[in-house]
Amino acid sequence: MMKLQVDFMGFVIDTVSTIYAIFAILPFISFGLFWIILFFKYENKKKVTNLAMDFTTPFLIGAVAVMYDIIFQSSSFGGIWIIVLIFLIFGGLIGNLQNRLKGKVHIKKLFRVIWRLGFLILSTSYILFLFIGVGIYFANS
Repeated sequence: MMKLQVDFMGFVIDTVSTIYAIFAILPFISFGLFWIILFFKYENKKKVTNLAMDFTTPFLIGAVAVMYDIIFQSSSFGGIWIIVLIFLIFGGLIGNLQNRLKGKVHIKKLFRVIWRLGFLILSTSYILFLFIGVGIYFANS
């Protein structure tokens, strides 16, 4: 009985990680797929675009972290910690700005701004790292 539970959990973890990897390999296809699916539900282009950005950001985090580690030959978790640091710095800066302007910090709005700003920065980083990686590949072959 115990062996069956362990095998099932291993199967679930492998399945989830495979699905994540598929979406993270080409996050712009993930964005388009989420956008199309959400458009049939909401039909509001602005809302659908924002939600698709929100769903795509975790895949961009994984993809950019791995690309950073490969390009700069850093340790196995170097890229993810740089992304976390950037998110924390933006959180501090934007939280400080909110506090100065409104007198208090709205956590939900702060998180939403950081998450969507992260999408913009990570999308740009993904494209930049993609070109750098292709350039390195052709330079070494």
